[in-house]
Amino acid sequence: MSGAPRQSSSDLANRLRILALLAAPVHDPEHPDTPPTPLDLHWEWHELCQAARESQIPLYLTRLQPPTLDKLRPLSSR
Repeated sequence: MSGAPRQSSSDLANRLRILALLAAPVHDPEHPDTPPTPLDLHWEWHELCQAARESQIPLYLTRLQPPTLDKLRPLSSR
């Protein structure tokens, strides 16, 4: 998780790796003429991290920043 100390590669091998792509909605199909309410992405990330900590599951949570295809491509080839 963000701010956590670096883990050794053997430590990471035993964890569920999760890549989070947080993005604000740009269209609500149920109300196409009204812009959707913007998300507080900082708060969404905080909530996701909190839920991950409380789960007690050995995982490694990473946020893709910025959430773009160019940033995702190199990660998806690993």
